Amino acid sequence: MNNSGTENPTPLKEFDSSAASIRLQKYWGLISNPKRTLPYLILMIFVSEVIAMLTVRFLFDLPPVPETLLDASILVVLLVLAYYFVLFIPLHSQITKQKQIELKIKQLSTAVEQSPASIVITDPSGTIEYVNPKFTEVTGYKYEEVIGQNPRVLKSGSQPVEFYSTLWKTITSGKEWRGDFCNRKKNGEVYWENASISPIKSSTGEITHFVAVKEDITERKLAEEALEAAEKRYRQLVEETSDTVFTIDLEGTFTYVNPSAETITGYEESELIGMSFTQLIRPDWLDRVQGFYREQRDKSVPETSLEFPIITKQGETRWVEQTVNAVIEEGQLASLQATVRDVTERKQAEEALRESREKYRDLSEELKKANVTKDKFFSIIAHDLRGPLGNFHALSKMFVSRFERFPPDKIKEMIEQLHTSASQSYKLLENLLDWSRLQLGRMEFKPEPLSIAELTEENVELFNSQAKEKDLSLINSTDPTNTVLSDRNMLTTVMRNLISNAIKFTPRGGEIVISSSTDETQGNIVVCVTDTGIGMSEEILESIFDVESYHTTLGTEKEKGTGLGLPLCKEFIEKNNGKIRVESELGRGSRFSFELPAVA
Repeated sequence: MNNSGTENPTPLKEFDSSAASIRLQKYWGLISNPKRTLPYLILMIFVSEVIAMLTVRFLFDLPPVPETLLDASILVVLLVLAYYFVLFIPLHSQITKQKQIELKIKQLSTAVEQSPASIVITDPSGTIEYVNPKFTEVTGYKYEEVIGQNPRVLKSGSQPVEFYSTLWKTITSGKEWRGDFCNRKKNGEVYWENASISPIKSSTGEITHFVAVKEDITERKLAEEALEAAEKRYRQLVEETSDTVFTIDLEGTFTYVNPSAETITGYEESELIGMSFTQLIRPDWLDRVQGFYREQRDKSVPETSLEFPIITKQGETRWVEQTVNAVIEEGQLASLQATVRDVTERKQAEEALRESREKYRDLSEELKKANVTKDKFFSIIAHDLRGPLGNFHALSKMFVSRFERFPPDKIKEMIEQLHTSASQSYKLLENLLDWSRLQLGRMEFKPEPLSIAELTEENVELFNSQAKEKDLSLINSTDPTNTVLSDRNMLTTVMRNLISNAIKFTPRGGEIVISSSTDETQGNIVVCVTDTGIGMSEEILESIFDVESYHTTLGTEKEKGTGLGLPLCKEFIEKNNGKIRVESELGRGSRFSFELPAVA
């Protein structure tokens, strides 16, 4: 249907609907269906046999004996089959060809009518005989408005006379013409078409029609014009920009540089053209830059950027920031276009800032550690150290002022309390001094081969009496062959703190086992202190080694801790290139383990 609502006539002649054609179609309906044909054949054979029998009986005055009837029947069947193959099969073939022609004509007609391109058919003089619906859609002209007109009705006047002369000369010579038209629609709007005009020839070679197939390319033309204008502006900007812009081929050779290139490189434009880009790169960066842009070339990455140093013609090192865009032509990488900016001053400022930040970071970390150490000292002195010393002072004062009033058993009890306060204060002070010396870097570190079994035995003997007082089993199950590389004083402090904590948090009748084993995968010795004590909650486990989360917990018999023992153990173990960890569950005990490098 065209824009006016009337159906465009088909541009092709329809199949001839003559009487002969109708009869052929009628016969075709009969013989093309075996279900229809077979009954007719059977009927014809039956009738033929009857005729044969009567003929033999009355014309030839012969008795209808089986042999005679059989010969006559065979003759009739042969005649019927001959008739079928001589008449019906050729008729079938003819009708099939006509049906195929009809189908092909219908397909071609539909393709023309529904074509997304405008199609115009003219006679040899150029008079329009047919246009398809797309033509009316694009131009705004109705079908009946252009039939009988010349295609020049679409001319916009922007193309020269010579353009149309060349077109007409080409198609009238029997050749195809291709090109772009700048035409005007019915409403006056200008549009562009890409057209292919071909002559149609008769069997004698005479041109009977011209067929034009046209595609609306207005948007593409507008885009091309915009691109051309943008390229013009871009060239102007490139020539005037302070940044260096250049193009290199796939071999890395300069094919274009703008005037600003001389400012950064020191080379004139004529010297750079034909020079390899690699000649400018500082030698220690050459492999990195080449690999970077080789990857861009091989992977066809559209845009990359990189900062690197170059050597100018005068031998000066300059830092540049380079952004490279891939130039794609016909689907393949053709060249690389780069914009280069001198960032030497920025790099120098960044380097100075980085150095300042590193110094500030180091100072900040040292200051933070110093503040933590200071706060820790004040906290311990104000709380943990003050408590036992205060008790010691009060008991000793009472002991001195009222000595004669106390019976011997009371005096013994007070002396034991004084001893307990003194022991707690001493242990706290010892840990505090060790920890502070480690923080200040004043603790001497002397790693040496140490037998885990021997060191454990020394500490077990030290704590045996304390364990017996609580009715605890203190068992040394370490492997005598396990030897570690560690500082003796630090490792002794670790063992002392872990065993002391196990005794403190294990109720009477419990068991403490110190064991060791070899971790074959890491090449380390793993030492474990396992107890059957009260265990710890998840909250405590998360911060148990953190000195900033300082806390102490009373033991099963109200024993006090220092709060520094486990953080000190962690720092000592890490100082010896080891790791420490803990596993615990409330009511089911704890398992502290640490690993240190083994001595072969």
